[in-house]
Amino acid sequence: MCNMTADELFEKYSDVVYRVAFMTCGDRCEAEDVVQEVFVRYLKRRPEFENDEHAKAWFIRVAVNCTKSLQTSAWKRKVVSVEEYYDSENEPSAVFDSEESELYEVIRSLPQKYSIVIYLRYYEEYAVSDIAKMLHTTVGTISSRLSRAKKLLKEELSKEGYAYYERDEQGSIAQNV
Repeated sequence: MCNMTADELFEKYSDVVYRVAFMTCGDRCEAEDVVQEVFVRYLKRRPEFENDEHAKAWFIRVAVNCTKSLQTSAWKRKVVSVEEYYDSENEPSAVFDSEESELYEVIRSLPQKYSIVIYLRYYEEYAVSDIAKMLHTTVGTISSRLSRAKKLLKEELSKEGYAYYERDEQGSIAQNV
């Protein structure tokens, strides 16, 4: 049983909620709004968590759902963000370190259904089955999306001059050309 206070949960999970939201929407202000909405929902519902992983999965699932709702809302379609004029605040370096920023841009260029599974699998290190639960879909769908996303990433990174490496059957790393 996870016996953390709301403040402790915020301290522990607000960063991951923000990163998931930013990965999905690409806007700092919208990501902050999502963080606020996720924790308001937590305070209203006060769900019981079995352990830390259950809590983290709940926060990520709610963040994904809140971001989707925000992206499709009528209000969002009619409002132009002031931040569109201040691009530096929405730069990936504001959320990710400089080494991750270029890769982040390529991941963000993928369709949302691919970018979110890449983020959850490789940045948050969730198992495919856990991602399927969070996104309310099947393991097969997530596996398919990961496969397609990796193929798209490989193509995009190759266009930008990056080498692509894979592990062979023995676990050795080999460059693909």
